[in-house]
Amino acid sequence: MNFVLITGLIVSPEQPWLAFNIFFIIFAAFSMTFFFVTGLISLYFARNDLVTFVELAHANTVVSGLWILISAHYLFKFPLGYDILKMIDKGIFEYDTKLNQAEVQKIRNTEKLYTNTFKKCYCISLVVIFILLAFVAPILIRIYVSEERKKIKQLNYDLPVPIWFPFYTGNVLGFSCAYLLFVIEIALIFLYMSAAIPFLFYGIFEMVAQLRILKLSIMNLKSRALEKYQRGCANLSEAQLETLEHDPHYERCVKESLKENIRHHAEIL
Repeated sequence: MNFVLITGLIVSPEQPWLAFNIFFIIFAAFSMTFFFVTGLISLYFARNDLVTFVELAHANTVVSGLWILISAHYLFKFPLGYDILKMIDKGIFEYDTKLNQAEVQKIRNTEKLYTNTFKKCYCISLVVIFILLAFVAPILIRIYVSEERKKIKQLNYDLPVPIWFPFYTGNVLGFSCAYLLFVIEIALIFLYMSAAIPFLFYGIFEMVAQLRILKLSIMNLKSRALEKYQRGCANLSEAQLETLEHDPHYERCVKESLKENIRHHAEIL
């Protein structure tokens, strides 16, 4: 959840997180807009080189797609992030009666196992891909890409993606600045991906857990109704349930238990 706060997908109302979130959102918007524009200009320069054009189109699709998704999140889906965070942190419904705690704990342990496994595999994959794109790719380009491949003088083919920059990148200083900006942009993309994708998957895992808890509560409907009934009466055993089927108070307890299930299902939806 720290990545979600760092990227500002959920803005914290408390300082210093609030100031940091605002700064990060502005910086990310400027960086992605910059690379979106330079990507379009690079595509124009590469219009007569199919291989370079396709390579640039793939990279620009990732940047522009993420830019659009983040913009849509802040414009239309921003409150939804708080709802998902609340669901993950505290759940979405609490029953008035005790469920089978062993079964509930088993559901929670399974959910935790899935989330931890996904988190580890996903983060390791992102780190490996980031290293390949940011550091290994330029080295391989230097070694294996011939000078004949570098057809468009406006583009720098020594970068992970041959792209145009609004300053000269043919010397050490210019190339270092361009490479640093490129690595920062890649880091931003991967930071957003490491925040948004696991956050959504955690929400999905929690929803699955809630559905399993709902199923468990329905299967234990009579036990929950009996627990409600016994709050105002002497203790009764499960074997005495048959004698209570026509008891108005017990029927009311069953209806209340069913209403809880309906409310739980509505919250899940």
